Amino acid sequence: MFDEEPDGDPHGECRAEIDRLAGHVSTLRSALYLVTTLRQVGGMLPGVKELIDSILDTVDEALKETKQ
Repeated sequence: MFDEEPDGDPHGECRAEIDRLAGHVSTLRSALYLVTTLRQVGGMLPGVKELIDSILDTVDEALKETKQ
């Protein structure tokens, strides 16, 4: 999205883009927290590798959306 009036004021189009990116940042932070926690306890729990792989897939999808 581009600001039709690049005067530094977050108009509707900028606000929407900021909100969209903030959502992605939130998703990525949550995924990073989960991966960090799972790596700390990973040796004790069965199926942790599969769970980490699933989380990383979610992160990859979120990153693809931010590049669009």
